[in-house]
Amino acid sequence: MAKFVIAGKSDCPFYARAELLADELTLKLPNFNVHKIVLSPSEWKEWVKSTCSEKGWNYSGQSPMIWRELINRGGKGTLLGSCNDFLEYAKGYYGITCKNPTPDLNIISGENKTTKEQNEEETEQLNAAINPFKIAITSADTDVAYHALPLMIRQDIFGEKQEVSISLHYNDNSENVQEKINGLVMELQDCAELEVREITATSVLKDSFQNADFIVILNTTKEMDRSAVSQLQKIASNLKKCLNNTTKVLVIGENAIICSNIIHYFLNGIQRKNLMAMTRFEENIGKSAVAKVLDVNSAGVKNLILWGSSKEYITDYSIATAQGYNGAIWAPHINKFSHSISEIIYNKKFLDNDLPEKLNDEKLHLTSHKLSFTAAFISQLQDLLSQADKKNEIYSLGVISDGSFGIPDGLIYSFPVKYTKDGLTIQTKITCDQIIAENIKRTAEELQDYCDDAIALVDPSVLKRKESRANKRAKAVPDNPENLTENGTENIPTDTDTKNPTTEPTQEE
Repeated sequence: MAKFVIAGKSDCPFYARAELLADELTLKLPNFNVHKIVLSPSEWKEWVKSTCSEKGWNYSGQSPMIWRELINRGGKGTLLGSCNDFLEYAKGYYGITCKNPTPDLNIISGENKTTKEQNEEETEQLNAAINPFKIAITSADTDVAYHALPLMIRQDIFGEKQEVSISLHYNDNSENVQEKINGLVMELQDCAELEVREITATSVLKDSFQNADFIVILNTTKEMDRSAVSQLQKIASNLKKCLNNTTKVLVIGENAIICSNIIHYFLNGIQRKNLMAMTRFEENIGKSAVAKVLDVNSAGVKNLILWGSSKEYITDYSIATAQGYNGAIWAPHINKFSHSISEIIYNKKFLDNDLPEKLNDEKLHLTSHKLSFTAAFISQLQDLLSQADKKNEIYSLGVISDGSFGIPDGLIYSFPVKYTKDGLTIQTKITCDQIIAENIKRTAEELQDYCDDAIALVDPSVLKRKESRANKRAKAVPDNPENLTENGTENIPTDTDTKNPTTEPTQEE
């Protein structure tokens, strides 16, 4: 059984003639099948080019274009040609032709054009009513993304009845990677999540980021070499072309805060609230270590703050608490009763030395903690997207500094934050002791210098910024006046010094 495909421009009278003949053949011949493709004049040229390229045909481009296919047999089909070729074919095989005069064909072609325009308008209205939340993720071909994506498309992440469009980006165009990505798309579709409208994959960053509401930059490279920095520069360049005022960008993975600072440098202009770096993975590891010491569930450890970045994290347990601790004081009548960690952990060496060392361990790679990293990412994503009200809990997140806590303005650094229905807020009222304040200042300066050294691999001009900061720091340090010791502390005379002066009295005295 054969099927004829007639494709043409909506305003073409020759398409109208071929269409009328095909309709007559369908009525008179029970086994004659026809499929019509109506295109607007603006679509026609590009459509013919892509169709001929796909099927391996050489066609002049005249409307209509007609070919014959064998039903259920597959293959590219047999190109017949244009209207005259189809008329000749029908006359020779079936003895039937189209005898409608030209004025009638012009009327029909006008009706076809009007109908096509009305259909396109209705389609646009339907598409406008459908507004899925688009989220894009880079490095989708990695194992980390493979673990995270099935959980990422759950309904409770984006809210009820919110349709979602997922765009997967991959760097490698090799056959193996494309096969892997195609398999990933198929598996995600098999998850049959009700609100997932579309899942696409592309190796073009701009196509992936276009019209996205939320973009996840997944970095799996531990070393910040020239290749890694160049890739971040490329990402920033494409973000600049696609971002709007509401698009949010979350950097996750290895060296998330360092990567986000590099992207921020090349992006230049994104709103403070729209660029973030995830530290939830390291935060959860710290909570787990505390929970192990106290023999409690790690979910019961709250308000453990991480300052800094993957270059060096500073742990602040001053307001951290733990629920479910089997201590001397119990309060079952108080909901979620908790103890202060600083009061129930007497081993200060663990809090001040062992815990920071664990978080700053160079062997701490996300590739060896895929499940815990995935859980941290999903938790972070849910807090950012679902607008959950967690006003009683403090978390850590890399955000663009506004100068709070003496951290340089514009530097992305891990801050204590709260998630409320009104959005994300930095907790500026937290009081830091002198040691933590000094460490914050030191690590912020070191982070600035490290990021500039990395950026200099592709843009050496950034070293001028680093040199300017170094000069300002040098001017801020006194040139060791007489009343200061070598380490910068003030040399105040003691009572002993006053009573027993070391200098001999002068002749005048």
